[in-house]
Amino acid sequence: NYGESTKAVKRFCLTSPHSAILQAAHGKGIKAGDSPMGLWPQQPGERRGHNWMLRPDKEAKGLRHLLIDTNYWKSFIHKRLRMLPSSRGSLSLWGNDPRLHEMLGDQLTAEYATRTAGRQRELDEWTIKPGNPDNHLLDCLAGCAVGASMLGSQIGGQSAAPAQRQRMTFDEMRKR
Repeated sequence: NYGESTKAVKRFCLTSPHSAILQAAHGKGIKAGDSPMGLWPQQPGERRGHNWMLRPDKEAKGLRHLLIDTNYWKSFIHKRLRMLPSSRGSLSLWGNDPRLHEMLGDQLTAEYATRTAGRQRELDEWTIKPGNPDNHLLDCLAGCAVGASMLGSQIGGQSAAPAQRQRMTFDEMRKR
């Protein structure tokens, strides 16, 4: 999902001195009418978690590819931001000078949610506002929440803990 940059992103992930811990990632806005990620067929070598999956890349041997349900994770972030700061599971920003967080606030509100229904479920589908404002920090914050989930962090209501990771050397990973 990087358009013309896809090959460059994958090449960077594979050739970086940090390639053992890098993975290409992209978000997919799974809609209410789509099959939920948890119902997708399991692929060999895949690791699944709460609305994310890490799988071997089809084109770049040795690269792991993280797929994120962005509709879920953007809703997750916004729900936590709307909670009282002292509430369990809330997400708050430090300090009390709103100017310090103006750009973050602009980007966290660069999209709007529309409540939709399908397949016996309801969810918010996120759409960027007209004028194409930057939403990169919303994507980054959602990605940070996914990273926390990958490391085992949970908030009440989330199902099972992440699958146990198989330990392997970097050479073993490259051969996959």
